[in-house]
Amino acid sequence: MLQRIFSNAVSLKLQPNKSNIMKILKIVLLIVGVVLIVFGLYNAFVPQQFLDIGPLEVNAKEGLTNQTLGMIGIGVLALIAGSLLKNRR
Repeated sequence: MLQRIFSNAVSLKLQPNKSNIMKILKIVLLIVGVVLIVFGLYNAFVPQQFLDIGPLEVNAKEGLTNQTLGMIGIGVLALIAGSLLKNRR
């Protein structure tokens, strides 16, 4: 009897609940959104170093590039999706 109770408890824990999956997805989307926005803003506004060796000079692009705007845009979309995701019961 104890073995049956233990096996039922283990089988219940191993079966993912749809509500738990939605909560995890919501948290992941919110974290990814915040990280993408912060990283995009960091790349846009923090000055990049450049290399100057004699006559050779290598500059990095500064400011809002297409890649930076894309990261910020995808981050905003992830935040919106995460905030609008509802938990289903």
